[in-house]
Amino acid sequence: MTDWILFSNGLPPVDVRELEIFYDPVGTQNRLKAATYGRGLWQSDLFESGVLNPAGFTAEVSSNTRVDLSWILSQDNNVMLAFNTSPSFGTPVDGTTYTTTIPGGGTVLYNGGNAAFDHTSLSSNSIYYYKIWSYDESGNYSSGSTANATTTYSLAEFSADNSNSCAGSLTVTFTDASLGAWNSWAWDVDNDGTTDYTTQNPTHTYNSPGLYSVKLSINNGEDEIIKENLILVTSSAPTVNTSCTLSSNNNIGNGYGIGIYRFALGNIDYPTSSNDGYYQNYTCLKWTALELNRTYNVTVQTGTANNEGARVYIDYNDNGIFEAGESVASFPSNKTGTRTLSFTVPSTGVVLDKALRLRVLSRFNAIPSNGCDISSYGQAEDYTVLVVSDATWSGSVSSDWATSGNWNINVVPLSGAKIKIPAGAPNFPVLTGSVTCSDLTIMAGASVTINPGKTLTVNRLLTNHAGASGLIVKSDAGSTGSLIHENSGVQATIERNVGAYTSGDTGWHLISSPVENQEISGDWTPSSSIYDFYAFDESLIYGYWLNQKVPANNMTHFIPGKGYLVAYENTAVKTFEGAVNVTGLTLNGLTNTTTGSYPGWHLTGNPFASAIDWNSGSWTKTNIDGIMQVWNSQASSYQTSIEVGGIVPSMNGFMVHTSGNGLLGIPADSRLHSSVNWYKSTDDFILLKANDLTGHSSQSSIVRFNPQASEGFDNEFDSYFLAGFAPMFYSRTSDGSYSLNTLPLQSNELVVPFDFVGNGNDDFNIELAKSLPGSVIYLTDLKLNTVINLTESPVYRFSSVEGDLPGRFLLTFGSVGVDNPEVKQVSIYAYRNLVFIKGAGSGSDVTISTLQGQQLFRTKAGDGGVEMLNAGNIATGVYLVNVISTNGIVGKKVMIIN
Repeated sequence: MTDWILFSNGLPPVDVRELEIFYDPVGTQNRLKAATYGRGLWQSDLFESGVLNPAGFTAEVSSNTRVDLSWILSQDNNVMLAFNTSPSFGTPVDGTTYTTTIPGGGTVLYNGGNAAFDHTSLSSNSIYYYKIWSYDESGNYSSGSTANATTTYSLAEFSADNSNSCAGSLTVTFTDASLGAWNSWAWDVDNDGTTDYTTQNPTHTYNSPGLYSVKLSINNGEDEIIKENLILVTSSAPTVNTSCTLSSNNNIGNGYGIGIYRFALGNIDYPTSSNDGYYQNYTCLKWTALELNRTYNVTVQTGTANNEGARVYIDYNDNGIFEAGESVASFPSNKTGTRTLSFTVPSTGVVLDKALRLRVLSRFNAIPSNGCDISSYGQAEDYTVLVVSDATWSGSVSSDWATSGNWNINVVPLSGAKIKIPAGAPNFPVLTGSVTCSDLTIMAGASVTINPGKTLTVNRLLTNHAGASGLIVKSDAGSTGSLIHENSGVQATIERNVGAYTSGDTGWHLISSPVENQEISGDWTPSSSIYDFYAFDESLIYGYWLNQKVPANNMTHFIPGKGYLVAYENTAVKTFEGAVNVTGLTLNGLTNTTTGSYPGWHLTGNPFASAIDWNSGSWTKTNIDGIMQVWNSQASSYQTSIEVGGIVPSMNGFMVHTSGNGLLGIPADSRLHSSVNWYKSTDDFILLKANDLTGHSSQSSIVRFNPQASEGFDNEFDSYFLAGFAPMFYSRTSDGSYSLNTLPLQSNELVVPFDFVGNGNDDFNIELAKSLPGSVIYLTDLKLNTVINLTESPVYRFSSVEGDLPGRFLLTFGSVGVDNPEVKQVSIYAYRNLVFIKGAGSGSDVTISTLQGQQLFRTKAGDGGVEMLNAGNIATGVYLVNVISTNGIVGKKVMIIN
């Protein structure tokens, strides 16, 4: 290459801090990367020449004696594959063909154009090394790629000596029957996600009635097996049949071979003797689980010496009567012996998740006509069945979860169902509404998708064998799907739609990770566009936003519970992939650095795949203010938890304030589903918004009243102001600046000062977005000496220029009907050198006098409302203000400050 082109052409000067050549053995991401200061990461593809190695070379163990090898052909060249029992391989010489061994090491396994090879007849528990080369038509070889595998293979299996009890408890011994090499066992005897035993053959007592599945994992998770619905413990036998009575007959010890030799259905396969009596009750010994709308084979074996018929009943509705419609199989009278028929459990009319009685009857020379008909020679046996609320996805109609035809039970599963999503379905389920279930199992090769704004709650156990691609939570510009479950280790892909950065003030987002160990790479740091990614350091005066692009900041992974500030050139859906966070976490040692620019403020994050409620659950807020703040990207400002109703959406960062040595515990029981960006609070408060009409940003400020609050800062009720990009607008007291100011009492004499500082634009308004019932809200513009009744005209438009004094506005209050000119409704108060009079009748005389009676000022009231008198020419002191009307005189002492 003779002509070099500067990558910085057309750009301001940039400082390249790092140059790296990245070579990917897979061969798909070879890059030259240049890290610049302030201009992002630049990269270009590497140019490669010669014969390239096959890509994606892997060696996977499929048994104790077999390794499966696969690769991707490069440039359509053939390959040579070799193995060795040590990592030493010779180097093939160009132009030479090898069919047996390679000088220097390696036995040739394969030459040709295939992309896979199965290496068989190997020794168990041995390591095998492999190397593969590409070669072109001229016999030139590539450098070669390597892989290795150890033939240690395990297949989990076990048995249980008991599976049924009617006594309310059951002791079971589990026997490991796993194949292959194994050295560890993890038994979860109720499949709740918690390991109960680590011995090889444990004994466990189930002390509570229930239906239990059992899981065995061996070799530290190398293989596992779950036996669904294996153990049934009930407190009593199934409901007794009351429709008829079985009477003793001549079957005991008969020599005609009449009776039931074997019965099989589901997990029941029980051989018995033909002479074991006219009736046997096995309901507390043998049982099986059935599913709605599923077809099963039932087998009955009778004698072969005489004609004999049989019938099977299940008391589906649990009413103690074997009704005609509950006959599930009828076997004709003959000498065949073992016979099998099929039946389908109905979709409706079945009592679920309760032990039901099954009866099988035989009769000499006829089919039993009812649930007690065994005649003089025949037999009856009772077993237990439990029709579970389990449901299996078929996907035969569509991908819509809420479509009945997509389920094997032909109805949409209820909230208590145990649900399985198998592989191989023509469509996999997509949630188009809110779904709740007891258990959800996603098999390898299957998937479940939660659409934006839709929710999934799994109350007991969520199992995902398909990895991150098997559980997908979608997001769009309007909302994000929501997931709540209890057990840890569940892999998922969780999307987050992030709107584009449009200006210096908008397009910023506070983000946090809902999964463990998420890398800050890929879509989160796109090399194809401009982006910003920051963490927040409370202790710093300058540079408190730490740039991820600076290597010294060591920001490689999201930290659960920590918030980040991001902005991207283009709107995009970013993804989190990994194990979903489900347990609460604690952030401790939160500081209040008085020398910092934002003392006491910390950027935390919602660590869950659902929203959380700041005001609900077992939060720990030691030395933490009771009000948090969230970022509103559209308004370009922070909003308090009072305004947003305390709801923090999934994957959202939020600001908390501490007085020092703070501890914040974010609990799992604060999780809830929220399909909108923010809930609005129903609390009573006054919400004012200062809106930038040019840049379209907005800053909220709240005033509310609580008799438990003080005039100063209360960490339970108040929140300090936190500036964003919107105009700064906040109430002010001697203790500081407030986004939320809670005062003890509302009165007509109360004055709340507000500061306003523009953001470089000049056209603004102040909007009364929410008011208190029965109140009249007045806004005084001190720059223009104007009083506005916001209750009547809730939007006040004004201009502001650089150099305006911050203390421009006052908020005062009245009551509905205050303009009625009655003496008892006249209110007089002062703020610094301004005197306010409310409720004075039109034409009333207003005077200001010294306490000795010397009149300094006199005027007449206007048409009602608020009179504002400027006492700037009167010396600081206490004066008497009188309002004189035909209804009487109202006077009050006020303090004037100049």
